[in-house]
Amino acid sequence: MMLRIENYNITVHYKKGKEMHLADTLSRAYINAPSRQEDFEFVNMVSFLPIREERLAKLKVRTENDENLQLLKTTIMTGWPDDRNDLPATLTPYFHFRDEMTVQDGLIFKGERVVVPESMRGEMKTAVHSTHSGIDGCLKRARECLFWPGMSGDIKNFISTCETCNTYQSANQPETLMPHELPSRQWEKVGVDLFELDGKDYMVTTDYFSNFWEIDRLENTTSSTVIKKLKAHIARYGSPCILVSDNGPQFTSENFQEFARSFDFEHRTSSPYNSKANGKAESSVKTAKALLRKNKEGDQFLALLNYGNTPSQATGTSPAQRFFNRRTRTLLPTTATLLKPKVDLDTEKKKLRAHQKKQKTNFDKGAKDLPHLEEGDTVRMQYFTLGHKKWTKAVVTKRLDDRSYEIQANGSLYRRNRVHLKKTAESASPEPSADSACNRPQQPPPTPCPTATETTTTPQPPAKMTPQRHQPEAPVKPSSPSKIPVSTRSGRTVKCPKMKDFVYIADK
Repeated sequence: MMLRIENYNITVHYKKGKEMHLADTLSRAYINAPSRQEDFEFVNMVSFLPIREERLAKLKVRTENDENLQLLKTTIMTGWPDDRNDLPATLTPYFHFRDEMTVQDGLIFKGERVVVPESMRGEMKTAVHSTHSGIDGCLKRARECLFWPGMSGDIKNFISTCETCNTYQSANQPETLMPHELPSRQWEKVGVDLFELDGKDYMVTTDYFSNFWEIDRLENTTSSTVIKKLKAHIARYGSPCILVSDNGPQFTSENFQEFARSFDFEHRTSSPYNSKANGKAESSVKTAKALLRKNKEGDQFLALLNYGNTPSQATGTSPAQRFFNRRTRTLLPTTATLLKPKVDLDTEKKKLRAHQKKQKTNFDKGAKDLPHLEEGDTVRMQYFTLGHKKWTKAVVTKRLDDRSYEIQANGSLYRRNRVHLKKTAESASPEPSADSACNRPQQPPPTPCPTATETTTTPQPPAKMTPQRHQPEAPVKPSSPSKIPVSTRSGRTVKCPKMKDFVYIADK
């Protein structure tokens, strides 16, 4: 029948039966039983609430003491106005749900959900988030049985400021790839990195244009030894314009900074624990380790020679060809023509840029950019100490470059990449640190020794190190010995300062 009337544009008007002089057949085939129109509502809902009597009684008492809910109860019982503007301002959020609002045994329900009085909303938010589930899971739990205006926003704010959830959280999604700008010539930009293999220390120096790298055996990892090896490379290939390294102590020392000034090159350091910033050197370290392991019983220098003459898949030329503009002679029989310089640098640049673009496209499929942080933002910093899975509260003090920030945490300054920071809605109040367990004098705490991947420095203004409200106003008294020793993050036992421990002998 529906298919038959699709060809017609029918307009239907309602008419009462007494106005229809020629009634249809169905209007006369009525049911003999009298019909009743009933209004249904949820009844005895309170008896099905799976909570204890004490908690139910508390909920009823809090509802009775809540002026807004009492006004809402009166409105439900007497009837809602036709216009929301006729309601008090405290009841307008309930106007859209007026058909679902009921009163049962002193409690107000929206459908099957209890309307929570304002004095119990904090308690309910704590109960909903008792297992420290995510925002979506907690909202689903709350929407099943609880209701109050703005409940979703209140729960989101409560969870976003949860100390436990912000301390123990998962890592950020990787950010999109930012390839280094391709140098215009060989040895213009180089990367340096150290590694250890079989108890021996090595240094790899990589050219960013050609991927040609040199490996050096180090007697130790001091700055003087590293500088000595780099000077030998500079004597052969010239002084680079840019040298990239991590924040190891040998690269952040004053001796190395003086070396950079003397040989007129810019020294750039990557953020701690962000090896991608010096990915060229990190990739060379990976290759060097594999070559040294596999050729432990053979001639390792011959292996390095052969690797430098192996064409890469990206350009079809070898690192030696891109660096020297020619092949270097190996043990393979090679004609004199192949050993002549004939590499076109412009063509190599185009191939390398195309390879960089392809790498970025593939990497960015599972990455996204994080929003920039501003000075003064409260963040959580990811720690990389073994066994330390917590995210520590910190404050952004400076933006160093596109994705590197200087932050302050526990009285020390750190440098971190954006991927290791999470913005939080918490206040900027500092966390209790280990050295707050005892009274300390009004002076900055000692700066911990920097490691190869993390540098902590003491800020110059003392006000930043120790906020004024945390400094003792009264004279510092000698601290009593603690029964339970307190340790710092590095495992060092905190020793309380001994003040006024001298012996005064009066003159006789």
